[in-house]
Amino acid sequence: MKKLLILTCLIFFSFAVFMPATYAEETISYPRGKNYLDLQNLRFHDNRSDLAETINHIRVKPNVWYTLVLDYDFIGNHASYPEYIEVLIEEGYGEDLYSESMIDDSSNGRVYFEFMPVTEWIRFHELPIDNQRNYEAILYEGLYIDFDGFEPYICETEILEYGGTLPMDYDYQLTTEQIKGLIEAKDPYGGLIEYIVESDDYSSSLKKPGSYDMVFVSTFNQISKKYLLDIRVYDLASPLISLSEEIQIQLSEKLTMDEIKQLISVTDNVDDMTWTDLVVIEDTYSSATTVGDFSITVEATDTSGNSSNLVIPIQLVDLVGPTISGPLSIYLYTTDVALTNQQILNMFNAYDDVDGSNVLFDITTNNYNQQTSPGVYQMTLRAGDSQYNFTYKNIEIHVIENRGPVFVEDETILQASTAENMTDQEIIDWFKNLTQLSGLSVSQVSVIYNEYEGNEQLGGSYYVYLNYDLDGQTQTSRIRIDVEEDKTDINYFVVGTIGGSISLGLISFFILKKKKI
Repeated sequence: MKKLLILTCLIFFSFAVFMPATYAEETISYPRGKNYLDLQNLRFHDNRSDLAETINHIRVKPNVWYTLVLDYDFIGNHASYPEYIEVLIEEGYGEDLYSESMIDDSSNGRVYFEFMPVTEWIRFHELPIDNQRNYEAILYEGLYIDFDGFEPYICETEILEYGGTLPMDYDYQLTTEQIKGLIEAKDPYGGLIEYIVESDDYSSSLKKPGSYDMVFVSTFNQISKKYLLDIRVYDLASPLISLSEEIQIQLSEKLTMDEIKQLISVTDNVDDMTWTDLVVIEDTYSSATTVGDFSITVEATDTSGNSSNLVIPIQLVDLVGPTISGPLSIYLYTTDVALTNQQILNMFNAYDDVDGSNVLFDITTNNYNQQTSPGVYQMTLRAGDSQYNFTYKNIEIHVIENRGPVFVEDETILQASTAENMTDQEIIDWFKNLTQLSGLSVSQVSVIYNEYEGNEQLGGSYYVYLNYDLDGQTQTSRIRIDVEEDKTDINYFVVGTIGGSISLGLISFFILKKKKI
């Protein structure tokens, strides 16, 4: 017990004195990771919400191949015609400006292009991007064949390596699993995430007093970081069989006896002993098929015939909830019949590694409720096993508007084909009719000047100037005709109405929309 207290104090002392240190790397002008494309360096064009440019130049290595890869969701509507996507690139500071056509990789839902800059600085002037909830875009050194996944841009202040020192009593050496239990990897929001052991010269050694390195690697958001652990072993006491904590094993993932023995530390101040020297003399664990408390008793004997044994309690548990497999999103159109809750549940499968299909499966949150209005509605599915382990799955129901526009024409709207064929006299006749509808009567109407004539196919505002007699006096007025370019295929002609009395300088107008050439 005294040795155990000393070991505990040493472990806590090691983490108090040798707190994990951070190693800030020297600031460089190239990115910390492989991605050169900083999304904060992008801004949308004033007149195009689907094109962006880099604010500042990007430093690259001259005469080195680079590849720009953009996900379909990132480029949004551009993905409908990937063969026409071009990126405008500036090399240097205005030294060379050229366009590159992107190559479509439809099987992977990506577009890309490869290029080799000859200057140290580049800028993108026309980068296809749509304002989607997707940020998978990367510029990296190498060719497209080297692409191994998207990685976000890493800030210069990001710490990529951590480190610490773990002093260890020779007689109380920890197993690899116990050491891993001293290290946690967390996401930026404090949630635990998995990590792997990249290298470990401690576990494979004879564990004699000395210094050993263990390197852990964890990846989050496609960014990998390392924890360098320096394990220092000291010889302080005599042989001992020890277990730092009780063993809890998932029933569906029972460990072999060798795997369990590897969790047990056996040491001697003279002999080199490992878990292979442990002999199981009692065992209620191997034949267990239900959750509960079981044990094994292990014995170790050194070359002098001294034996010691230890009862290892093993708790078989079911702590894992069922798995829920199925889509993350369900897409419907406003013209579809709304799905019932059961129809949605039928799209998923809930299975437990212990209870099989005998699980509870229902909906706990339902913002959909058979909505037919366009929108994204959240739902939460729940599956529970007999041990009251629950698993939740959040899904989205996308109700998409797929109905086209409905036009309602005012009686003053003329078809574009009609308006294009109007002569000066027809404009005069229209003007007379319009004034008569207003309760006025004009005569002697004549066209002084017609800016619209000859500009029927060009966007802009044009005036037709008129002379007319009203109440015995000659008046002058003008009609404005607006010819607007539109991306749609709909051509229409709007005739504005005149309210009140006609006076000098009175303006009326047409709006003529043309398909953009």
